[in-house]
This record gives sequence, C-alpha cells and structure tokens, in this order.
Amino acid sequence: MKPIYFSLADEDKSFMLELYIKYHPLIKYKVYDTVGDSDVVNDLTQEALLKLIPKASLLRTLDRYRIAAYVTITAKHVCYDYIRKEACRNKHYIVGPEEDFAVQIPDLIVKIEENYVRNERIHELKKIMLELSERDRRLLYYKYNLGLKDKEIEVVLGIPQNHVRQYIARAKQRVLRKSQNGSVLNFE
Repeated sequence: MKPIYFSLADEDKSFMLELYIKYHPLIKYKVYDTVGDSDVVNDLTQEALLKLIPKASLLRTLDRYRIAAYVTITAKHVCYDYIRKEACRNKHYIVGPEEDFAVQIPDLIVKIEENYVRNERIHELKKIMLELSERDRRLLYYKYNLGLKDKEIEVVLGIPQNHVRQYIARAKQRVLRKSQNGSVLNFE
C-alpha cells in the first residue's frame, strides 16, 4: 500500500509542500488554542496536515483566505476528535484490590475544556479591552494586572484617590456590558 503523499501528482506534491510551509504555524496555533495541551500539539498538527493531503486538488482551486479557513477548520475537527477519544479513554479505569487507582487518573477532558473556555474568555476580553477608552484600559490594567493600590493609581494617572475606585467600578461595568454572557472575567 502506497502512502498518500506518493500517490499525488507532482504539482499536488509541490502545492502540499508549500501549504505545509505556509500554514504549519497557523495549524499548530489553532491546535494548541483548542486543546491546550502542549504534549499533543505536534501529533495533532501532523494529523491535520495528513487529512489535508487527499484534498490537495480541492485546495488548489481555493483562494488563500478560503485555504486558511479550510485548514483551521480541519485542525479544529482533528482536535475535537482527539477530545472525544480522550473522553472515552478516561471512562475506563482499573481498580486494584487494595487501592483505588481511579483517584490517581487525571481528568484530562475537564482540563482541556477548562483551557478552551479560559482561552475563549481571554480572546473576548482582548476584543472588549480594545474597545474601551485609554483611561479605562489603564485603570483596569494597573488595578488587576499590576495590583496597584488606589493611592498608587492616583500618582500614576493623576486622578484623585477618592475617584479612582469609582472610575474602576464604571470601567468594570462597561466591560461586563460589552461581554456576551456577562462573565468574561472575574475581577476579584
């Protein structure tokens, strides 16, 4: 049985090599973004690229934007297949006579889902933060990223200390209003 790559026409081989060079980083990013597990990123990236080989003739007819979309969707579906397989694999465990080994087995699907939700929230928050005014962005950054006290923010931004807390509360309200589900981030 011949490998898939060798059964392609020469122009499809060169196209797939070019596609690999051009879109490998994008696929790798999408895989990590979806799965969040750096141990399997390379394997899933290669699997996504292998799934694209039989579609070489179709991909050649698409413009670069549609190719990028096709490639990322393929990578996403490979990740979803992986997540489903891991969920099935985690359902089965062995219990010893003296010790319950199920307690020692990590629940990978929960970790993957938590990473995916966290990444989605971060992406949404980035978009919302870009829509805020410069002052609101700075207030939230100084308060929650740098952990500055109200007195320190007063010195940095030149806002009276008794107004800082109110401005931060208003900035948080603007973020929550712009978020889709109202729970983009936990401000505590």
